[in-house]
Amino acid sequence: MSLPVKYILLSLLIFFFLWKGVLPAFKIVHSDFANYYVAAQLVVAGTPLDSLYNNAWFQHQIKKQNIQTLGKFSPFPPLSAFILIPLTPFNPLPAQQIFTVINILFLALGIWLVSKIINWSLLNSALLFFCFGLGLTNNIAFGQVYLIMTTCLLLAWWLIPARKMLAGLLIGFFTALKYFPLLIIGGFALLSLPYFHSKENSTLRTNQSMAAWCLLFLLLLIGVQLSWFGLPLCIQFFNQTFLPHLNSNLTSQEPYSYYYQSWDALFRYLFVADAKFNPAPVVNWPAGLWIGKSIIALLLAISTGITLWRFKNSIVNRAVFISIPAIAALVFLPVGATYHFILLLFPLAILIEAKLLQGNLLKLILAMCFLIGFIPYSGAIYLGVNINPLLGFPRLWLIAGLYFIIFAQLSVSFRKAATASGARGQ
Repeated sequence: MSLPVKYILLSLLIFFFLWKGVLPAFKIVHSDFANYYVAAQLVVAGTPLDSLYNNAWFQHQIKKQNIQTLGKFSPFPPLSAFILIPLTPFNPLPAQQIFTVINILFLALGIWLVSKIINWSLLNSALLFFCFGLGLTNNIAFGQVYLIMTTCLLLAWWLIPARKMLAGLLIGFFTALKYFPLLIIGGFALLSLPYFHSKENSTLRTNQSMAAWCLLFLLLLIGVQLSWFGLPLCIQFFNQTFLPHLNSNLTSQEPYSYYYQSWDALFRYLFVADAKFNPAPVVNWPAGLWIGKSIIALLLAISTGITLWRFKNSIVNRAVFISIPAIAALVFLPVGATYHFILLLFPLAILIEAKLLQGNLLKLILAMCFLIGFIPYSGAIYLGVNINPLLGFPRLWLIAGLYFIIFAQLSVSFRKAATASGARGQ
């Protein structure tokens, strides 16, 4: 792609970002921001929070702030109520506008970090970010924190050689809020074992330090959550929100939704009849839901396990152990939203830095990311409703295809490395 074409494309993507993301965020308070903002106001006001996960009660608190949107706190751990405390002195809309500016600053920081991590130009790094399209714009418009989280994970990765404690703080903090970085901690924990490391002892010590700092800060934050909100509310969150969420059950939201783009939703449309939402499944076989999900989970677990085992002593094992489980988790999200897939930037940047994704394969993967970011969901849903449910889940097929393309590429890389090693041994 020539330089002028890149600038034209970036200009169009930025226009789309401003039109669909920034302008809506400046005009009206949206649901996700309202959830964080109202929870923070309740904390600052000293309001008893024993009903925090009562959706009707929380909706009433939203209305008391003169916010005209539906909301609930039930998807979030209690600690999420602290996120927007610095913005509580402001009214809802000005607070959201300030938060939008903060998001844009983190976007700029993320572009700079990607350019440093994978040695790309700022132009190419910006194109990578903006190609996530609806994920990026919806994060901004709805007032979510996934862009900030992605940038902070990139910052943590960049800081590891010199600032392990700060990197561990960033990863531990966002693990307490959004679960996803727990996979990163798990990767460092595995790499902390003497069996899973390259021949460089310094690499082993770095992984051990990172696992320790991440876990330390995570445990400290869990302790803060328990002491501030109390054990009963934390148990309520775990039983009524966290466990059902893992099973794709969201309170006050029906499980039949093409917008989730999840395996649970797909298999429900295929196999589980419902008088209101799915009166005519392809095959009325409710067991197919659990069998289908189990098969997908098993395939992901086996392929991920094979990849980690193959690269356990490789010089690029850290990149593989941190990135592959993260991408597998995005394939198996119990409930997917467009802004969740901004997180894909983190593992992709790691793999590109390790030179495990290059050339035409990298171009294919970036094209798939672009499609994930700009899928016309209304058209896909129309096809799913009127022709076949399989046609209504394009993002699901794209992220699954992306994962298995990367798995295949890493398999090829492993065989080439093994062949080269054998040749040297002879």
